[in-house]
Amino acid sequence: QQIEDYFSALAFVRRHPELDGDRIGLWGTSFSGGHVLEVAARRPHGVRAVVSQIPFVSGWASTFAYPLRYHLPAIGAGLLDRLLGLLGRAPVTVPVTRERGFALLASPDSHEGYRAMVPEDSEWSGRVPARVFLEILRYHPGRAAPRIRAPTLVVGATEDAVCPIAATRKVVERIRDVHFETLPVGHFDPYRGEWFDQVVALEGEFLARHLVE
Repeated sequence: QQIEDYFSALAFVRRHPELDGDRIGLWGTSFSGGHVLEVAARRPHGVRAVVSQIPFVSGWASTFAYPLRYHLPAIGAGLLDRLLGLLGRAPVTVPVTRERGFALLASPDSHEGYRAMVPEDSEWSGRVPARVFLEILRYHPGRAAPRIRAPTLVVGATEDAVCPIAATRKVVERIRDVHFETLPVGHFDPYRGEWFDQVVALEGEFLARHLVE
């Protein structure tokens, strides 16, 4: 559904009289960093550049990076949520992060890094349906890499404990026209401070180079 949202946005841009539907850049980060690879591989009209930041590229890679002690609880919660959903029951939810214990994101830097991006007055519960664990297992957007033709910038984090850099490197090798930048940081560092400023400059220059005539 999220990928369908990208195509809906592309269709809107192409229809809008004040927007240039022939010069479009795709941008995504983390899970959506994988989405833009999948979308670009379908070669939609007008896409001239792709930026994939610290991307989720392989369900298996991220699963193997996830703490082993939480694998069975994750699968169990996902199956229960899926079953109850089929019966019309309310979702079984799990926290996105926790200071300690079982959560969707369970790397040592996840709680602090994720919560730093959530406004203090946010009314969001911080929980998601547990079926997402099952979706992650079967989602491998990096497999679409060989079909991408638009110039692509991939920004990876060498200390990433959520989307392992080794899997990202393998995907990069399969993209025809790619520029690969690595940062000596973790998964959440590019969203704030000096690393945020660095990636904004890097990605902005890339997009300007390919979109501005």
